[in-house]
Amino acid sequence: MKNYITLNTKEWTLLLFFSLLQVYLYSKSVHLGSFTEAADSSQYFYPAKSLFESFSLLDSGGKIFTIGTPLYSIIISPFVYFLEIENALFAIMTFQSFLLILIAFQVFKILEICKVRIPLIIVLSLMLFNPNSLITSHLVQSETLFTLILITSIKYSFLAFRYKKNKDFLLLGFVLGLLTLTRPAGFYFSILIPFLLLFLSCLVYKNCKIFNLYKVLVLVTVFILTISPWIYRNYVNFGEFFISANSGYYLRDQYIQLVRVGKNLKQDEAITYVNNNLLENLKNISIDKECYEFSRKYLCNEPITSASLRGIYNENISTHLKAITYSVLNLFFTGGASNYSNYLGLNNKSNFLNMIENDDYSYLSFLRGIVKSMNSYTVIFIIFTSFSVMFKLFSFLGFIYSLKKHDLRPYAILLISYMAIFIAMYLYLGQSRFRVPLEPIFLILFGFYYALRKNNE
Repeated sequence: MKNYITLNTKEWTLLLFFSLLQVYLYSKSVHLGSFTEAADSSQYFYPAKSLFESFSLLDSGGKIFTIGTPLYSIIISPFVYFLEIENALFAIMTFQSFLLILIAFQVFKILEICKVRIPLIIVLSLMLFNPNSLITSHLVQSETLFTLILITSIKYSFLAFRYKKNKDFLLLGFVLGLLTLTRPAGFYFSILIPFLLLFLSCLVYKNCKIFNLYKVLVLVTVFILTISPWIYRNYVNFGEFFISANSGYYLRDQYIQLVRVGKNLKQDEAITYVNNNLLENLKNISIDKECYEFSRKYLCNEPITSASLRGIYNENISTHLKAITYSVLNLFFTGGASNYSNYLGLNNKSNFLNMIENDDYSYLSFLRGIVKSMNSYTVIFIIFTSFSVMFKLFSFLGFIYSLKKHDLRPYAILLISYMAIFIAMYLYLGQSRFRVPLEPIFLILFGFYYALRKNNE
C-alpha cells in the first residue's frame, strides 16, 4: 500500500474550486459569523486567547477552564493571539478547510486498507462538498478537528486489526488520547475500541489470543500517557483527577430535550420543568449555592450529573422513545441548512420554521411547511436534506452489501459500532452539527457500496 497520494489535473482543479468556494462563503457570511453563529465557540475561543496572555487556559470569566478539553483551544491559540479577530476567524476557517481535505485523504487510505477501489475524485467531492461538513469547517467549533482525529483512529483500528503490528496499537493509543483531549466523548472510544477489536478477532480469526494482553497494554499505556498531563493539571488545581466538568451541564441539556420533545413542551416550559425537578433533587445535598443556578463550576458537575440522571430515569418509557426517535432522525437525515442560513444571515429561515412548528413534532409538518413556504431557505433545506437522505441510503446499502463479504464484514461491524457509540452519547440531542464526525464513516460505507456495485456490473 502506498504511503502517499498523487493527484491528477481533475483533482487539483476540484481542490482549487473548493478553496475558492470557501473564500466566497466566508466573504458572504455575517460579521464575525464564524464565532457568533457557532454553538459553544466561547468555550474554545477564550481559553485559546488566555493561553498566550496568562500561560493558562481560562474561561470567559477568567476562571480556570474545566468545562471541556484543551487540544482545540491550544491549536487555534496562535491564530487568536497574533491576529485581529476577523483575521483569526479567517485563519481558523482556512486551517479547518485544510483539515477537511486531510479527512478526505484519510477516508481514501482507509478504503485502500479494505482493498476497496473508488476514484479519489469521488471521495474528495463527497467529503469536501458535503453541506454539513463544509459549513461547520467555517465555525469556531472542535467538530472538524475531532472528525480528523476520529477518522485517523478508525484507520489505525483497521490497520491494527488487519496486520496486528505493535506500532499500529501504539499509534492507536496515541490517537485515542488526542481524541479525548479534543472532546471528552473521545474517552468512550478509548474504552470500547479495544473490546471491539478483541471481539472481531475472536469472530473473524476464531482466535482471541491474536489480540493479546501485551497489545492491550501498549494501547492503554500510550493512551494514559497522552491524556495524563491534562488530568494532572486538573488535579493540581482542584485536588481531583478528571477530564472535564461538562457531564452535568450536558445531561441537563439532554433532560431538557427529552421532556421538550417527549412531552410536547415549548422550550421555556421544558427548562422550567427540568429546573424544578433538579432543584428538588438537589435540595437535600450540601453543595455550593452556585450549583443551584446550574453553574458550570467543576464542583457542581457531580451533583448536577446525579440529579439529571435521576430525573431522566424517572420519565416514562413513551417519553424516552419519542425523544430518541426524533433525535436519531435529526442526527441522520437533517441537512445542516440552519447552520448555513445563520452563517450567511438569510432572514427568511424563521418564516419557514414557523410554518413547520407544531405540538406533535411530526415530520408531516415539514412537508406542510415546504408546500406553504417556498423561499431561499426552503430551497436550501430541500437540497441539503435530499443530499443527506440519499447519501445515507447508499451508505446503508454499502453496509448491507459489506456484511455479505467476508473480507469487509469486520470493518463494517467496526464502523457501525463507532456510529452506535455516537448515537448513545447524543441520545436525545441529535442534530446535524453532531453528525459531522459521522460523515466520513458514511463515506467509507458509500465506498463499499460503490465498489461492490461496480464489481457486480
